[in-house]
Amino acid sequence: MRVSVRNRSLPFVAVHELRHARNWHALAPMTSDAPLTKRAALEMLGGDAATAARAIGCSPQAVRQWPDTLTPRLADRVLAAVYRMEQAAKLERMKRWAREQEERGRNPEASKV
Repeated sequence: MRVSVRNRSLPFVAVHELRHARNWHALAPMTSDAPLTKRAALEMLGGDAATAARAIGCSPQAVRQWPDTLTPRLADRVLAAVYRMEQAAKLERMKRWAREQEERGRNPEASKV
């Protein structure tokens, strides 16, 4: 099953992950026909231009020059950055869980069998 998000078709799993993201309320404009605003994008990416720039891979000056209503290209970059941030956080949680299991003397690999 595929779901359309901002004129892009994503696998349902990706959209499901985004719905459980910490900032899902900020992602809501991207799932409707309403364009993504600069304010919503900055909120999703950390709140200020410097943090958003680091997440996207551009300069803070470039982020400050974004229009109030983002183009589809910029909106896609924001969505991709949010998804990468959430996946990185999920991976860190999994690594932390594995370390905790090892410290307790349990083998997380043995429970997979």
